[in-house]
Amino acid sequence: LLTTIRSRSDDATSRAHQLAQSVLAELDKLSPLVSALTTKTSSKLRETSTSLRTILASSEPITDKLPKVRTTISEGVKDVVEDIVHNVHELVEEIRSVSSSKNVSPLSTPTTENAPSHEEKEKPAAE
Repeated sequence: LLTTIRSRSDDATSRAHQLAQSVLAELDKLSPLVSALTTKTSSKLRETSTSLRTILASSEPITDKLPKVRTTISEGVKDVVEDIVHNVHELVEEIRSVSSSKNVSPLSTPTTENAPSHEEKEKPAAE
């Protein structure tokens, strides 16, 4: 009985080790994607910063600069946030595809799209 337990334990340890190695290999594949995504976001931040410097360095009166500064910051932040959201969705999809190809439980992401609406929650069970 002890030999059987040891053998099964060794098998489970070996499988766990193989899975861990596989996960690490897949994470290594994701690394360039993460790097590319962060580079793109950094680039957008630099563009916003450059635009702000250009506006602030102009000889216009400060009262003329302020609306341009507000707009530049607003658009820059909006672009960066949209980019980050897109990047996160892209990463999640990549991780899901990897996990499904390796028979690992997929990530679940709670979203408002999947949540029952307020009306659905109030419906009686008989309906």
